Amino acid sequence: MVAIGIGVLAAVTVAKMLTAAYVPMSALYVSDAIYQVVADASAEVGSFGHGYTYSGHPLACAVALETLRIYDSDDIIGHVRRVAPRLQQGLRRFEGHEIVGHVRGLGLIGAIELAEDPAQRKPFDPNRGVGAYFVRRAQEHGLITRSLSGDVIAFSPPLIINEAEIDAMLERTERALADTLAWLKSAAA
Repeated sequence: MVAIGIGVLAAVTVAKMLTAAYVPMSALYVSDAIYQVVADASAEVGSFGHGYTYSGHPLACAVALETLRIYDSDDIIGHVRRVAPRLQQGLRRFEGHEIVGHVRGLGLIGAIELAEDPAQRKPFDPNRGVGAYFVRRAQEHGLITRSLSGDVIAFSPPLIINEAEIDAMLERTERALADTLAWLKSAAA
């Protein structure tokens, strides 16, 4: 999701969650102020001609409507609000770790930035492949994650994750961090 806003001018792009990623679909939400500029210009110069070959495809729209119905009937947003603090607090426990330079997140999305010098957030030399090593170790412990931009470890669990699963994810993260630190120390010796 990307959101921009300047006063009453705002636009938000959304995608995967519209259809639970079962079929491709995206949307752009715009404020009334932005809509009015586009509508006025279209009235002046003709139709605002834009679109994509599969825009508004009936299958994707049907899946999106059903997905949104399920989100509502199963109170998925309420569930996320209840369990997200567990993830965010759990990730924060890695602040101060010997190879963690930064921890960030919002809701059920988070990241741990691995760093050679955590106090300065100095990254590891990309040729060392520290993030990739961490990801392999996490997989060995049963956790699927990914490394972004080198050594930023991304967390984006399913919206239906429960607190016990969050705890397991964090425990496996801790084990992968310990393995990665041990590997780095053995390489330095």
